[in-house]
Amino acid sequence: MNNQASTLELGTAITVPTISSSSFKVFICIRQWAGQKKDKRASVEVAQDNGAKQGTARVTKSLLGDCPELKAIQQLVGRVRNHHLYTYTLPWDDAGWRLLTTALMPKFFESMTSLQQEFTTLVDVFINAYHLEKVEAQIQLGNLYDPNDYPSEADLRAKFSFVIDKEPIAESGDWRVDVQQQAMADLQDDYQKRYTTKINSAMNDVWGKLHKTLSALSDRIDYGDNEPAKIFKATTVDNLLELVDLLDAFNITGDPTMAQMTVDLKNAMRGISPEALREDSGLRAETKKALDAAIKSLPSLN
Repeated sequence: MNNQASTLELGTAITVPTISSSSFKVFICIRQWAGQKKDKRASVEVAQDNGAKQGTARVTKSLLGDCPELKAIQQLVGRVRNHHLYTYTLPWDDAGWRLLTTALMPKFFESMTSLQQEFTTLVDVFINAYHLEKVEAQIQLGNLYDPNDYPSEADLRAKFSFVIDKEPIAESGDWRVDVQQQAMADLQDDYQKRYTTKINSAMNDVWGKLHKTLSALSDRIDYGDNEPAKIFKATTVDNLLELVDLLDAFNITGDPTMAQMTVDLKNAMRGISPEALREDSGLRAETKKALDAAIKSLPSLN
C-alpha cells in the first residue's frame, strides 16, 4: 500500500447526522450449548497416572460425542458470523456492535431472519434427538459418563437463543444531560474524537478486506501459458466480485478514493469469470495488471 492516509484526522469535521441517518448499529447474540464438561475426577486420575502435578492436566468430555445435530447448529453459527455478519457489516466497538448501512439493511435482515429460522429448526431437531444421543453417549463415554452432566430438555432448550438487536447511532449533539456550556463542549469534543476513531476503524476494515481479496486473486492468476497453472477456487473470484458490489454501501464517509476504486474495479471485473481466467492468459495478465494497480493505490492503514 502507498503512504496516502486512510484515516480522518481528529480535527476533521464529520457530518454526523448524515452518517447517523445512513447507518445504524446491529448486535447479533447467539447462545448455544457447548456440549462439553470438565471432568475433575478424570483430570486428577490422569495427573496421578502420569506422575504429574495436580492441576496440570484437564480432561474435558464431549458429552454427546460427534453428535451431527449439535454439529449442524455449531456450523450454522459459524456461517452467521463469518459469511453474513462480517460480510455485510463493519466493526464499530469492542462490545460487539457492528455498523450496518441502510443500503445493505434489506439484504442483511433478509439473510439474518432466514438464518434465525434455520437456527430454530436445527435446535428443534437437536432436542428431538437428545434422548437417543444421551444413550449413545453412555456407551461411548464408559466410566466417564455422568447423568448429572446432562440438562433436562427444557433447560437445554433455554441454552439456545438467536437475538438480533439494532440501535441508532447517536449524533454528536445529542447530549441529554444538564451540564454547563464548557462541560458540554468537552463532552462533544470527546465524543467526536471517539466517533472519528470508530469511523476510521470501520473504513480501515473495508480497506483491509479489499487488500486481502485483491492480493489473493492477483497471486493465483499470476502465470503464463508456458508456466504451471496455479489452482484457484471460483470463490476467489466470487469473493472479490461480492466485495466490489458492497463498496458503494460501505463508503459511509463519501471517500472519493473508495468511490473511484469502486468504479475502476467494476470496470476491470466486468464479465470476468473463473473459467475465463483459467482459459485465457491474456485476460489473466490484463486482470492482474488492474488488480495490482488497485492494490498500489490502496491507502496506508498505518
